[in-house]
Amino acid sequence: MLYRLKNRGDQTAIPEIATTAAEFVKKWGLQVDSVVAVPPSNTTRKRQPVIGVAAALSEYLRVPLCEGCLSKAKNTAQLKDFFDYAKRTEILKDAFAVDASKTKGKRLLLIDDLYRSGATVSAIGNC
Repeated sequence: MLYRLKNRGDQTAIPEIATTAAEFVKKWGLQVDSVVAVPPSNTTRKRQPVIGVAAALSEYLRVPLCEGCLSKAKNTAQLKDFFDYAKRTEILKDAFAVDASKTKGKRLLLIDDLYRSGATVSAIGNC
């Protein structure tokens, strides 16, 4: 589904991705105050898949989408082209900025449209 969304621009995949993620969150009993989308590396897309999924997920969970909670502090290469964890970590060093006024004390559900090594989550967690 994510391949269809990201590589074919098939927006009809968003509801199924978001409902599957929402079911997972609910099944595990996770309490979420807000959904946060990881800022995309590819800014040339007309519609950003990660933002579409995060927005739909926030609706399904009935929690706000925290826009502006997380931003890119610098441009980075697309991580899909890098498989080495150390290289991914190097690329992501100082790549993100967190707005503490919007995030402090909140239980945030971070949504990304690529998971390989966890380097992005680690980089964001170190902000």
